[in-house]
Amino acid sequence: MVPKTRQLGMGGVLVFAWLLSAGLVLAEPAPSAPPSQPATPPVDLTGLASLSYTFDKDALAAFGPALEQSPVDIDVTADAAGLMAGCRMSNETSAEAAKAGQALCDAISRTGKLRTPVWFAPYMAGGRVALRLGAEKGVVPERPIRFVDPPQGQPLFVFEFGGHCIVGRPSMTAQDGDAVCAAFIAAGRPREEGPASMRNATLGLAVVPGLEPYQVWSGERVADRGAPVYFGVPYSAEEHRLTSMDGRLTSTISPMDYPPRALREKLEGPVSVLIGYDRAGTAQTCRPMRSNNSSFLANASCGVLVAKTRFAFLPTAPTFDGLRYRIVPLTWVIPRD
Repeated sequence: MVPKTRQLGMGGVLVFAWLLSAGLVLAEPAPSAPPSQPATPPVDLTGLASLSYTFDKDALAAFGPALEQSPVDIDVTADAAGLMAGCRMSNETSAEAAKAGQALCDAISRTGKLRTPVWFAPYMAGGRVALRLGAEKGVVPERPIRFVDPPQGQPLFVFEFGGHCIVGRPSMTAQDGDAVCAAFIAAGRPREEGPASMRNATLGLAVVPGLEPYQVWSGERVADRGAPVYFGVPYSAEEHRLTSMDGRLTSTISPMDYPPRALREKLEGPVSVLIGYDRAGTAQTCRPMRSNNSSFLANASCGVLVAKTRFAFLPTAPTFDGLRYRIVPLTWVIPRD
């Protein structure tokens, strides 16, 4: 039985077998201070901020064939208050797809609002999120849902991780996807293989013949995959830094905490974040500091670490008002067979 809370010692790197199998490693911070160069606005907030906006999917459905062939990459910028500051297409695409991208940008400019979590400590003059607008032919599964042996039916990929079930292509509504997952589990998970922590299956799905409406979608994209990212967080005040003289960092991270989008995109690697703890040991703020593989991975890590770490103060630790800070490195590793 794995304890719910683990202590992470100050004397070096402690790797627990359950953490390694979960695909992550918490390590001790390096003694050197993080980079102190100022951040260049706008900071990439993909994976951390949420962009809400309203657009007419029915109106864009006419662009389905063009968007299926040429998805549109869109960069959205906002000021420190989350108000829209700009929206532009950032890739070469067809003329028809570009019209759809411009329509989406117009809708975002009119109705968009960028919001960051309450624990995010802003340090920039503005923020940026990366989106992709695309379309694909959707499928409607037969009822009752049944699976067939490939190459019959519509090729279907089902992925299970940490108790979650995700249906890959083909495109279908969220309701249909949930129904397919439920039917897959009820059927005994046919053709499933892989380690217990991460299983998948490729099989055929019986669909309603000839019913293939275009599904127009818009969502986050990872714009800087594989690139090392320095967020430029200044941090050099030794009197505000938590050390082994103050206590220990504790964690309740489990395999289910691997960011789902990062898992689907096969993003892994080391990140570092700066977390502010109050005197009760509760994480109150987080800033990404660096990532070896995309801004998204560090941004998503902040949410996990704020929710799943505490600082256990020693009885002899001095009292203080406000926050004290800890650099927390974390390495995400996708489990292999």
